[in-house]
Amino acid sequence: MTWITLILLIVIAWLVSRFVFVVDAYRRDLADLRAQLRDCQRPANPAATTPASATDTVTPNVSTAPVKLNSASKNQLQRLPKVGAVTAQRIIDARPFNDVDDLAEVKGIHGDLFTTLKPLVTL
Repeated sequence: MTWITLILLIVIAWLVSRFVFVVDAYRRDLADLRAQLRDCQRPANPAATTPASATDTVTPNVSTAPVKLNSASKNQLQRLPKVGAVTAQRIIDARPFNDVDDLAEVKGIHGDLFTTLKPLVTL
């Protein structure tokens, strides 16, 4: 056996061992990711994780009654879908509204959002 053949065999053996190590590490990482994904997909039981007193103060993110644009508080405006603190403040700053369609002139309320909000607000 020549020296070159011996060196090639050593290099091939080293490469195979590195490949096995990498594949094993990949399999462990994949198993960890699968376990994390299973944990994320389990339905949460809010009653078990949230004290009863905390559930009393939670307000829904979407309002069911029409919101009066000219008199609603910032908190009431934030209950509208896709309206956060900044947009609610912009609505307050744009008051008074003469028509519900004037809401479309508020910065950040574009076509789709205005279409969503229009049936949920009133003057």
